Amino acid sequence: MFKVLSSPEFSEELEKLRERTNSGDGDSLKLVKLIEKGIEKLKFNYKYGDHISKNKIPREYEEKYGTKNLWKLDLGPFWRMIYTIRGD
Repeated sequence: MFKVLSSPEFSEELEKLRERTNSGDGDSLKLVKLIEKGIEKLKFNYKYGDHISKNKIPREYEEKYGTKNLWKLDLGPFWRMIYTIRGD
């Protein structure tokens, strides 16, 4: 099993979504469940998503996070999660 970490920005946005679910926002609840399911998939197979070619990595990601690789995980018909792989 692999460890899945998130950026501070991702964690903050996910917390906002969870707060909206407490207010009865059904769309937020659905998205939170999709994200949690995606994270669970990554814990068992970090290459579950689709690899994004290096020339398509946004410069901002390279500068801010030191991203050398990028992956896309489809969460549903309208949502996707972008992630990078780090470690040994």
